[in-house]
Amino acid sequence: GVQTCALPILAITAASMVLLLCGEQARAAQAAAQVLELTSQRELRGSHARALYTSAMVNANAASPDTKRAHGQFVESLTLAGKLGMLPLVAQCHQGFGLLLKRMQRAEEAEVHLEKAAKLFQSMVMPMDWHRASAHAHPTGASAGRQAESND
Repeated sequence: GVQTCALPILAITAASMVLLLCGEQARAAQAAAQVLELTSQRELRGSHARALYTSAMVNANAASPDTKRAHGQFVESLTLAGKLGMLPLVAQCHQGFGLLLKRMQRAEEAEVHLEKAAKLFQSMVMPMDWHRASAHAHPTGASAGRQAESND
């Protein structure tokens, strides 16, 4: 059933992100493509939203980034995750999308997405992610957030 196929999909999705972090771009892209295909075929909408995000991250962070494809996948993942109420994924999409826009020299748009990510991470009490998103949104103001948090 659906539960039996969800575990391998989750494992492949995680493997794709690990491969990306280890600099194995080609293998990360291959795993991301496999997950996109599986989740689409099996109509697993939540897993598909996560797979789109993973593929967008792979495309955005490749040695030769495919910014157009990554852009489309971030938008699609963000839309689907929003419809499904997957707030942590929505926040991650905003952060990844913001960083992509920053690299594309679209600073104002990037700032909007990074601020949304920071607010979502903070509202979900995800302090490590909030600090990362906040640092990208306000490179000089990130320490102020840490200062305020340490006073709690």
